[in-house]
Amino acid sequence: CRFDRCIAAGMNYSKVNKKRSSIEFIPDVEQSSSLDVEDPIQLTFLQRIEQEYNAAVARRKEKELLWLQDCTDFKLAPHPTKKIYMSSNTIFAKLSHISIEETRIFYERTFPTIVQLSHDEQEQLFKSFFLKFAITENLYRTRRIWGDFKQYLMVSVESCMDITNANSFVEEGQGGANREALVSSFDSLHEAQTEILIPAMLRAQITSSEFYAMLALVLCEIDCTGDLSDRALAVVDAIQAEALNDLQKYYKEDMGLNDFSTRLGNLTTLIHAVRECYTIIATTARMQRTLFDYCATDDVMAQFFT
Repeated sequence: CRFDRCIAAGMNYSKVNKKRSSIEFIPDVEQSSSLDVEDPIQLTFLQRIEQEYNAAVARRKEKELLWLQDCTDFKLAPHPTKKIYMSSNTIFAKLSHISIEETRIFYERTFPTIVQLSHDEQEQLFKSFFLKFAITENLYRTRRIWGDFKQYLMVSVESCMDITNANSFVEEGQGGANREALVSSFDSLHEAQTEILIPAMLRAQITSSEFYAMLALVLCEIDCTGDLSDRALAVVDAIQAEALNDLQKYYKEDMGLNDFSTRLGNLTTLIHAVRECYTIIATTARMQRTLFDYCATDDVMAQFFT
């Protein structure tokens, strides 16, 4: 099971007083900090993820709002306190381009050992990572902003979509004569996501630190291991080990848990759900592109969503 894989990667929750330094992982692959070497503050891996993620969100927010200010046909979601934009196909595609660009910067700064790999392996890992990152982030931001998953799902920093009404997302003309079937495919996708992701998310009730750990751990959920070199697999294993190592310390020291197997089990179940939805979204996007010419001229969307 996935919990056993975590233990195999080096996580030990039975020895509460065991020091982190006594847990040894792959010795020839080390994660270096993206901070300036003169910075006197030594951040943990999860703290570095938090720092780089928040910086990326700030950049995305600025770019999204700059573009949305020039968008004349937007609608606002009925949020009681926040200004949240309703997404459409055009808005989603544009803001996804921004997200891909800034997530790449986050990826390179947070996981610097990946940059040492070949260009092809860097791209292969990033392509696999981005959609899982987006699914994880959208879930987390939705819970923080909306409190539940009944109607609205965040799909960028500043925008959301109505998952109960795909017709509002698909613009007129999309899908041509088969527009109704295209809308239906989105409805089916949202139903599958709701069935798989929401129960796991509600059960896990992840904290911010667990969210930052997930951003590293979903990177390690790769389906293309046979295409990666031993060096690349070692880098991925080291990232996973360091995230689990910091997560173990967080559970013990910050949450005061001697036995955190339930939290870890719920977290790994949620990661599995993200990976499952990653496959469903990619399959659906390929079908939509083939049958309905959906985003047919957008090579960037095709690369990262199919």
